[in-house]
Amino acid sequence: MFPRRMATMLGAALLVVPLMSAPAQAAGFYDCRNGSRVPDPSGQGYALGGRICGGSGIFDVDVWIKEGSAAGVYRCGSAIFFLATTNLAAVRCRLT
Repeated sequence: MFPRRMATMLGAALLVVPLMSAPAQAAGFYDCRNGSRVPDPSGQGYALGGRICGGSGIFDVDVWIKEGSAAGVYRCGSAIFFLATTNLAAVRCRLT
């Protein structure tokens, strides 16, 4: 009985360890064809305006702007997606 229990505990531990060492990831992701950026009013990075976007998420999101003066990948504190226009507004963004 003891060897079986020990094997079960060891197997469970081996499954959990990789999860503990995994890097943090954003809760959401958007990609936008183009966009613009201005200094964020809070003083924390940039405020982004994306056009022709797709994706999901509200808090802690990655935003990829493919073209334009703001092209790049950003990590943003929060974002709002406007489904009717496919536009995106994101704040507290930093280039990654």
